[in-house]
Amino acid sequence: MEDTTERQVAGEEQHAAEHPSAVAEPKRPRALIAGLAVTVVIVLVAAVVGFVMAFQAKREANRNSRQATSLRLVGEAQSILARSRPGTDITAFQGLVTAQRLAPTPDDGPLRSVLEDNYRALKIIETSFQPPNGVTAVAFSRDGRRIVAGDDSGVAAWNAETGQPVGERDEVPPKP
Repeated sequence: MEDTTERQVAGEEQHAAEHPSAVAEPKRPRALIAGLAVTVVIVLVAAVVGFVMAFQAKREANRNSRQATSLRLVGEAQSILARSRPGTDITAFQGLVTAQRLAPTPDDGPLRSVLEDNYRALKIIETSFQPPNGVTAVAFSRDGRRIVAGDDSGVAAWNAETGQPVGERDEVPPKP
């Protein structure tokens, strides 16, 4: 029996000497698995880095878009207040406030300068008076609840607290 075992061992040694790949085979799957694991880790890291970079780029693009829209609104509002563009003061103020909310910055110069220029305005009431007939007279009621304004063609009244019109505009008949 020892003779058979010795022959088997000798046969295996001779086979291993003739075919070295037969001995190395158990190590090959381990090396392949390790290489595959390293590759998977590298791909996952690259995917995470790519996702983070894409997210940051999207956030930056959104911030730039808000900033550009804010600057456009400020420009439009300043043009309206300078009377070089059609629109009302209310529209201009709304544009400035919206611009500040879209892109809050430490530089609130445009909004601050408009507020400083109009610091005496208690309330802005949108009227139906249109050029060329601008308002020529304004009066408050004795109790302060109504504002009445007139031009060459009519008179209108508003609630002083809400700015809402009170009744219909009274038209003055044209002079013959």
